[in-house]
Amino acid sequence: MREYTKSFTIKSMIAVIAIILFSFVEAMSATFYISNNGNDKNNGLSPLYPWRTVTKLNSMMREFSPGDMIFFERGSYFVGQINIGCSGNDNEPVTFGAYGAGIEPVISGSLPLRNWTLDKNGIYRAQSDSTIRNLFINGKQLILARYPNSGYLQVKERLSNPKSGFRDKALSQPMGYWNGANVRIRTINWAYEHSAVKSFQSGTVTLSNPTSFPIEKDWGYYFDNKFSELDTQNEWFYQEEKNGKGTVYLKPPMGVDPNKAFIEGSFIGLGFFSNINLINVIIRDLSFVNQTDIAIYFNGKNRRVSIENCSFTGQRLHAVYFPSTNTKAVISNCRFSGIYGEALYLNTSRSAVISNNLFSNIGMIPGYGTTGTAFGMSAIVVLSSDSNHITGNYINGVGHDGINCIGKANLIEKNVLKNVLLYLNDGGAIKSYGENSNGSVWRNNFVSDVLGNIAGAPINNRLMAYGLYADAGNSNMRIENNTVVDCSGSGIFLYEGCNNNVIINNVCMNNPIGIKFRVDVQNSTGNQIMNNEFVGIQENQFAVRFISRSGSFLPGNFDKNTYVFPRNDAAFQYERLGKLDEYDIDGWKNLQSGKEKDPVFLNDNQFLFPEIFRNMTSDSMRYLLDASVEYVDKDKKKIFGAVSVNPWTSKILYANSDRSKSSHLEIISDEMDFGKSSAGSQSEAKWFVISVMNLNSPITVKAPDGFLLSREADRNFINSLSISPSSKEQDMIIFIRFAPNAEKGYFGYAEVSAPGKQRLIRLSGTSR
Repeated sequence: MREYTKSFTIKSMIAVIAIILFSFVEAMSATFYISNNGNDKNNGLSPLYPWRTVTKLNSMMREFSPGDMIFFERGSYFVGQINIGCSGNDNEPVTFGAYGAGIEPVISGSLPLRNWTLDKNGIYRAQSDSTIRNLFINGKQLILARYPNSGYLQVKERLSNPKSGFRDKALSQPMGYWNGANVRIRTINWAYEHSAVKSFQSGTVTLSNPTSFPIEKDWGYYFDNKFSELDTQNEWFYQEEKNGKGTVYLKPPMGVDPNKAFIEGSFIGLGFFSNINLINVIIRDLSFVNQTDIAIYFNGKNRRVSIENCSFTGQRLHAVYFPSTNTKAVISNCRFSGIYGEALYLNTSRSAVISNNLFSNIGMIPGYGTTGTAFGMSAIVVLSSDSNHITGNYINGVGHDGINCIGKANLIEKNVLKNVLLYLNDGGAIKSYGENSNGSVWRNNFVSDVLGNIAGAPINNRLMAYGLYADAGNSNMRIENNTVVDCSGSGIFLYEGCNNNVIINNVCMNNPIGIKFRVDVQNSTGNQIMNNEFVGIQENQFAVRFISRSGSFLPGNFDKNTYVFPRNDAAFQYERLGKLDEYDIDGWKNLQSGKEKDPVFLNDNQFLFPEIFRNMTSDSMRYLLDASVEYVDKDKKKIFGAVSVNPWTSKILYANSDRSKSSHLEIISDEMDFGKSSAGSQSEAKWFVISVMNLNSPITVKAPDGFLLSREADRNFINSLSISPSSKEQDMIIFIRFAPNAEKGYFGYAEVSAPGKQRLIRLSGTSR
């Protein structure tokens, strides 16, 4: 008995000591403040005595401890690179955030350029004390002086070392004319590359840095960063001088006086940088703008790094770049726009969560961004990475892939991707590649308008733009409940070596091909394609296509799929050894020798006019139907009054008249639970998207009690909005904050309404 009491007493003492030590650590935690109105001689420990500069912050970085918080004042603008030399621990983070009221604090890589003088030929000049690598006028990216001003020149001859340069005898400029300029080349379907010119003579261009892909005949290129080519509005050039200073030359837009415009020149490469192994670091509520390279670059082996409610714009390479091993990273509720390489790039990532972010205008200047990679103009790139969760993101306007995630057991769900592959080719809205890609799940995603672009490519090239693209080697995947419409290639594409994948309950409409399988060297087997709905609108659209260069090829079993092709009875294609054959449903079933089971093929005239109803929210959605139109579903059952659609799915109904010009009002929204905020405060903003088509009347958006709305993420929040759509097809992002005025639970609906249409978004939060 005494031994038990003694043991218990020792354990109790240890527990008490641990609690005391933990409380002591908590008590030692401090909050530091930095403001444009501060002074670096202050101690920084109070909003009344903040520091002022990034230089001071960097000098104190190694003094910070787990539990410390470093807050930048809202409304302040900080220019410089912040070097993270501190870390949290398993229990306590180090947090970089914001304090005060107003717009989010800005971490900038640029400074204003003033005192412009007219030089000649409509060109203005201004002096700079720093090397300028990017120029913005009123927030708009300008283009380095280039030749030709638009379009591409064409490689005429391949060199013996095709990565070292090229020959174009149409270049008649004198020897050395292009030396030091940049050349930007489309080297392959999925990449632009760029390098300075080392030498130029008699049409031969030699590069300072070799390309990753060979430069072949007939591919396109252009030159830039050449002062003598500064001849077009929105172009600029920087001339460096011997004293480290330089002159910026600008040909402004018509009617713009540079001395009345806000012109910024980027000269700082990074926003936040760390080369140490970080643990439990939080970055939130900050705005990163105009870094010449990367906004957040963490090169160590990191664990539990979180980036929350931040915005990124104007970066030349990446917004967020983690090139080394990282575990349990979180990138959530951030906004990425105007980034010229990959917006978000994680390498060797484990168990990351990338959720509820906004991506727009990523990789939208051909030839800019990163060079020498296969992903250089994409929104989300996650390579050699396992068990990551990519969910609830909205991606609209991307030069290359929307999401490219390579690795094992990754979950990609509830993302909405529009207008993808606008400047490159042979990619997908969602893509993966390689034999190491195994066991991933793609479900409940919505994909539309994946276009592809062959400008600067040889004349015999073709569009290859896919909604869901499982590239060579993907196996044991589950592709489920996705909706893919309006791609220039197939809705779903599995390239060779793709085995034992389950493709189930997907909807593919108005794609040239619903689903395509291709093998060149490695066979694909064991795939299960079940309960999908493939719908064609035009005569030259097909349901399924197999391609094999080696002869007979059957990729797996097809079971209970629905094919709706009223304008094409022979909707199935089989290309073997270069010979393409087309089949009707009976011929296709015979060809597959029992591997096409229980198909439903619909080609009646009552299926000529499909109309899709998408629910891109976490609640059931009910769409009222036009009473003047008769509808049937795929089972030929008449539908009256309204159609209900489950969360993150879609339904297609078939009308008795053309519905392509009918008006649509859709909502894109994940769950809107704001958690707890104290009365009188305001939460960070969440977002939803109003997507309209052929809607000419104003839209009213109203918030319930305890919530506020805005078109901007960090300002101008009010109770209601009135919006007039400005184009035939338009998406409008709405931000919403929880702003409780009493201690209670809040539950209600944001109401989005237009004549004859209403959509509700469920909101909740508590201040108890």
